[in-house]
Amino acid sequence: MARFATGLVVALAVGLVGAASAQAAKYEGGIKGEPDTSLTLKVKNIEGDRYVTRIEFKKIPLECEGGETETTGDASAGKPGEPGVEIKSGEFKGPWDYGKVSGKARGGGKIAGTISLKTDAGGSLGDCTSGDLDYVVRD
Repeated sequence: MARFATGLVVALAVGLVGAASAQAAKYEGGIKGEPDTSLTLKVKNIEGDRYVTRIEFKKIPLECEGGETETTGDASAGKPGEPGVEIKSGEFKGPWDYGKVSGKARGGGKIAGTISLKTDAGGSLGDCTSGDLDYVVRD
């Protein structure tokens, strides 16, 4: 009986840890060919479906009307009023506050995809865009 109870406690503990870690995940990496950049995708399980909910970025290169610059920040993924960009069969594609994002699970906790960013840098730089940037992130 003691061995059964110990096994049950271990099984419950493993199940709870698995459930907690399945609720939210961070995938971190950067833009291909841009070693100084960083990109983080936050993924959450919401009512049984997985969503990219937030995007954090550092030193993303931008081409602007008035020259080149880089930008850092974070933003929500998905359309207003939606929980994020839904991941279906390991793939996602949709809007985020600054442009478009897409990706595909590559195994081993890796996601590869494309992100684009448009913003108004203000002042002499004016409107800026990143174009389509390839990225790789890992959990």
